[in-house]
Amino acid sequence: MGKDSKKYRNKVSVIVKTFLRDDYMYKCVLSLLEHYPDFNIIIVDDGYKTDEKTLFYNSLRDKHKTVTIIEVDEFDIGLCRGRNMAVKEAKTPYVLIGDDDFLYTPEAKLYKMVDFLEKNKEIDLLSGSIRENDKIRHYEGFFDLSPGHFTFNALSLDDVNSWKKSCGLKYSECDLAFNFFVARTDKVEKVLWDEKIKVAYEHADFFIGMKKAGHKVAYTPDCVVIHKPVLGRISKKEFKEYPLFRNRKTDRIRFFTKHKLNAMTDMQGRTDYFEVEQPDEGIDYIIKTGHRRQSLENLLFSIVEFNKKAKIYIADDEKRFDAVYYKDLWERLFAKGLTVKPTAFNCPHDAGLSYCRNFLIDSTKSPYIFLLDDDFVFTKDTDPMKMVKILEANPSVGVVGGMLFNDGENEMHFEGSISQVGTDIIYGYDPKYWQKTDDIKWRLTECVLNFGVFRREVFSDLKWDTELKISGEHTDFYLRFKNTKWQVAYCPEVTALHIQDLTNKEYKQLRSRKDFLKILFTKHNADRLIYHNGLVYHFYSDTGEIETYRINKEEYDKKLK
Repeated sequence: MGKDSKKYRNKVSVIVKTFLRDDYMYKCVLSLLEHYPDFNIIIVDDGYKTDEKTLFYNSLRDKHKTVTIIEVDEFDIGLCRGRNMAVKEAKTPYVLIGDDDFLYTPEAKLYKMVDFLEKNKEIDLLSGSIRENDKIRHYEGFFDLSPGHFTFNALSLDDVNSWKKSCGLKYSECDLAFNFFVARTDKVEKVLWDEKIKVAYEHADFFIGMKKAGHKVAYTPDCVVIHKPVLGRISKKEFKEYPLFRNRKTDRIRFFTKHKLNAMTDMQGRTDYFEVEQPDEGIDYIIKTGHRRQSLENLLFSIVEFNKKAKIYIADDEKRFDAVYYKDLWERLFAKGLTVKPTAFNCPHDAGLSYCRNFLIDSTKSPYIFLLDDDFVFTKDTDPMKMVKILEANPSVGVVGGMLFNDGENEMHFEGSISQVGTDIIYGYDPKYWQKTDDIKWRLTECVLNFGVFRREVFSDLKWDTELKISGEHTDFYLRFKNTKWQVAYCPEVTALHIQDLTNKEYKQLRSRKDFLKILFTKHNADRLIYHNGLVYHFYSDTGEIETYRINKEEYDKKLK
């Protein structure tokens, strides 16, 4: 730190937008306070509120008057909106933009970056380098903004004689570089970040905005910040949750449609093609999977056989997310004629059915949701549009369930009543009269299989209980469904095959857990779960044991009265 560092007071506001990366953020802020104490710091936080973070923020407020902390009550406002809030808060001629997982050392030479802009009035933004795992990464270059197809071209680093020098830094003008830069606040205020983008593509979008506004950008390799420094610890919750928010389909759609693009080629020569989504049925196919790849593939290829425009979303909660596998799977599906690229999400390990279903609902947007298990197989009779027609003709119906053929042969029936009588939860038969919509046969009921089309609005009123990872989640959902304004319908004309695969040992162990049934019983103050066929799960709360047995038809019928 130089003796005259105080001359930088009230000249620079460092913007730290943080979300679900508290451990990185602590180290980032402390490194700024240690090496660049004369800069103002503005922290915008839209993540979880924790006791540890509250103590950290209170300490900053007490000891450092140069730090401003904006704790946003709304969760996940997005990187762009957060940065814009900070820029509007800044009262300095310069802002420094960086990520919350940066570590600032003297090698960042932030004071020299300010000196550079002070001297070179024609440059509006100066970006530096990023070191990750002891290797300098490069993303500085130029845009070719040809209509319909943007191309990024890398800045040549070989011709050192072409570099200019100023304030002890060598530099070259360019169109974009990493999100580590000092810029003139008034110029940034004229561009800002697109708040309809949460995080993905915000970087390219911002620098495109700078170029179109006529603002000049330069890059120097002499100022280096450390990216993702080694931490003594990192929260398991952060490690699992942050990636779920990192790449969003809505961000990509916004970027490509905003700039009227059908393709974009990056600096590595990779082209991202974008097609305007074709008119579809308004249905999102959602599938939770794990440890049953062959079953998943059987389902997906059967979907493609009967609907090549299906919009498929998969939540995978295996311990290791295999992106290479999914890329190969998509190629094989495209070869069979699928026209819409599926999306597979990397969910936390063993997140469970309930979490994954809720996540998929939150990650999709079509008016109807087709709920599927990964061990189903479509046939010519798997026609979700019949279910949609019933929903459209009957506004009070929230879900239409179909019928499955177990092992491809035997009819599975789960439609009927569901009720709690004292401490007994009972599935019963419910022979309501049949109705017809466009000659499609259906009737009202209270519960159906996990095979049906939902109206999206239903999930504004209830979702699956994430504490119930697998056993009991279905019972709990339909018990609570009864307390909503929605009705349940059953349509036996829409069928699929149910080919259960229990050969994977890990899946079998996860599937057979009864701990979640105990949560169900405790939640509903119940001790028996009685199915249509007389099968009983009996929970003894004093010992925590669950006994399985059957009751005869006479006793079952007596319970239903």
